[in-house]
Amino acid sequence: MRTACLLILSLLPFFTLSEKGFSQHPSNEKVFPDGVYFSFTQLANAKPGALPAQLRNKQNKQLSPKAWFRSDSLFCMINGQKALIPADSLYAFVEDGQLYLQRKFYAHKASVTGSLTYFTESYPVQSTPAPVSIDLAKDITPRILDFTTGKFLEYTVSTMEELLKERDEVLYQEFTGLSSQKLKRQLLLRYIEKYNERHPIFIKEEL
Repeated sequence: MRTACLLILSLLPFFTLSEKGFSQHPSNEKVFPDGVYFSFTQLANAKPGALPAQLRNKQNKQLSPKAWFRSDSLFCMINGQKALIPADSLYAFVEDGQLYLQRKFYAHKASVTGSLTYFTESYPVQSTPAPVSIDLAKDITPRILDFTTGKFLEYTVSTMEELLKERDEVLYQEFTGLSSQKLKRQLLLRYIEKYNERHPIFIKEEL
């Protein structure tokens, strides 16, 4: 198992895209190819570390990225060999153009994809065992992935004000000019979308 893990980690650099050029993509396009990404760099380059055709379960059955992530054991075909992939080595995966980010062994769906990508971290709440109970409660925290820095940010009014002040004076004046903090919170997601429209994501591509 250790040998297989070392194999996949040693091969990851070969899947990293050259940074010779840039291509601009509107935020509403399907920017990222389907597959598994092992780092932010791979995601920012739109170059998956493993393609869907490489993904296998324990029985060697080929799976889609989403079904693969949900399986008990994650295997990937690398140079004709089946390697076991540690779940925490995944950064993200994409299926049918939909981005999912891996955090704490859970896949979190991106609701808005762009230079500022909005998603919600959602984890089951562990409740006290009872004879008969179905607990659907979840611990939910909204987040922003900033493709300019690769950092995960808090989804707050103050975060948006800081970003806009630094990067977009027009939107900053609009946002800070809103009549109340309540209205700013209500329109926060809309201003993420506005920012993405004005600042399309840049994908590094070979020329």
